[in-house]
Amino acid sequence: MRKKKCSKCHTVKKESDFYVAKKFTGYKQPWCKKCDCKRTKERNKKVGYYHSKVFRERVKNAGYHKYERRKEWILKYRKNNKDAIKARVAVQKAINHKILRKLPCQVCNELKVHAHHHKGYAHENWLIITWLCNEHHRQAHYGK
Repeated sequence: MRKKKCSKCHTVKKESDFYVAKKFTGYKQPWCKKCDCKRTKERNKKVGYYHSKVFRERVKNAGYHKYERRKEWILKYRKNNKDAIKARVAVQKAINHKILRKLPCQVCNELKVHAHHHKGYAHENWLIITWLCNEHHRQAHYGK
């Protein structure tokens, strides 16, 4: 069995008593696991709150609530805008089947465009669209 000397406590130990170095494959850390644990505990005491369980729980829960709010918003949007979603899917399928082709913005000739349903989202108007860039699409909807 191979042995190695710890750079912190200077004792010779088995190689299995050292963690694997992350940056270099096939190498071990220069200090033993016991010294590494001591070093980590000391660092956590210095850093304090940001490495505490309380802080990690707050961060985790904040992300969870944010995810839940987003999920609720998506479900509400899907419930209230079924026709708009169906119209968007119809346009995407028509593009994929080469029935429709994306054209430049009809106002400024920008190539990144959105399909604007200027006649509404009724079934008969799903493929009657105007190609507008993001800026002009917002203007068409909100008048800004």
